[in-house]
Amino acid sequence: IKNKYKNERIIFVIKSTVPPGTIKENLKRFKNKNISFCSNPEFLREGFAWYDFNNTDKIVIGYENLDDFIILKRIYKKFKGNIIGVNTNTSEFIKYLSNSLLASLISFSNELAMLAEKQGDINIRKAFETVKLDKRWFGNPATISNYLHPGLGYGGYCLPKDLMAINHLAKKNKISNGILDSINKVNKK
Repeated sequence: IKNKYKNERIIFVIKSTVPPGTIKENLKRFKNKNISFCSNPEFLREGFAWYDFNNTDKIVIGYENLDDFIILKRIYKKFKGNIIGVNTNTSEFIKYLSNSLLASLISFSNELAMLAEKQGDINIRKAFETVKLDKRWFGNPATISNYLHPGLGYGGYCLPKDLMAINHLAKKNKISNGILDSINKVNKK
């Protein structure tokens, strides 16, 4: 393409999940004045791709050239999701941030379910359903999003002592070095 289309404007839009730095570092040899790359990660759930694509809440466009961003914004103008323009590294990172959070929630839930099973006499389904009733999960944006913000770590009265206690219980039940343990270690760092 670089040799054949020397005078045509070409924008490659990477939809796949790629590590931060892929476009900026790994694809730089393919760029020239006519060829550029953008990152436009998908946020599609398995089994709901068509619905999620057409009813997106966000459209992330990673670009290095403002003209590319303007062109992609025009392509997405009929979509209702927020269009978020960032550099390509940030766009690539956002996808990993999102997927890592989702994977962490699943593993966190599984670790706590294993602990509940070992502890015994805990209605696991009821416990998780009850936590989901917390009003912080609801709204637009849900206030749970206040907890997804890097900063000084957690403190206060409840979070530190409760995490230490549940971590102690996990170790007592031989569920150690898991997410609960990591939460405390990261908070100390």
